[in-house]
Amino acid sequence: MAGGGAERVQLAIIGHLVGKGHEVHLVLAFQGGALLPLVPPEVRVIELRANRLAGAFSGLVRYLRAERPWSLQAIMWPCTVIAVAAKMAARVPTKLLLTDHIALSRQYSAPRQRLAVRTTLRLFYPKAEAVAAVSRGAAEDVERLADLPAGSVEVIYN
Repeated sequence: MAGGGAERVQLAIIGHLVGKGHEVHLVLAFQGGALLPLVPPEVRVIELRANRLAGAFSGLVRYLRAERPWSLQAIMWPCTVIAVAAKMAARVPTKLLLTDHIALSRQYSAPRQRLAVRTTLRLFYPKAEAVAAVSRGAAEDVERLADLPAGSVEVIYN
């Protein structure tokens, strides 16, 4: 739970869900973070304690198999891709919402990065139940990179 904007948006969503009486688990790849003290006490925090982001995959598979959550929202590439791959490996019916907070092609503009983003989005994003972005431009960027139909990425403003 670093101090970025996407994490702050998630805190607001978490607070809303807790306020509506929903059980919320916050699954983190890494331990700690500046915003962790702001997580409501009703939230169960699961820290996968990965050394690298890719190391969170096996921990997320174990979590999904053990807890079998109804839904999982994954934010920010490549976490979104890891979530889809983990759901596939866990073979659970968990519904996935993938959310991107930036125009990925601008953030990852180097040729190798762009190839990695485009390839993983095309392979994994169509397997999610829903994909969202925080602006129309970011949504169109995801649609283009993932080869998804125009208008298929929901826009949910911060």
